[in-house]
Amino acid sequence: MQYVSADSPGGTWDSYALTPKYIKVVTLVEGQAAVAMYYSEGSFQENGQKLVSHYMTRVTDVYVKEGGKWKLRARIIRTCYI
Repeated sequence: MQYVSADSPGGTWDSYALTPKYIKVVTLVEGQAAVAMYYSEGSFQENGQKLVSHYMTRVTDVYVKEGGKWKLRARIIRTCYI
């Protein structure tokens, strides 16, 4: 398991072209909590690294409404490189 703190710097990319597909949202508590499940496909290249030309992953995001705003509270990514 990997933990990334909220103040961690993000990565830098030479290219980043990922597209979410087949999005399904499940409401856990109406207006308070939901889960989004989807596939993300495309390509990317982190600065100084090789291009990943065919990236596919399954993503599950957990959102909670706090202070009137939806916030991402958890993300599970299952990756497959081809």
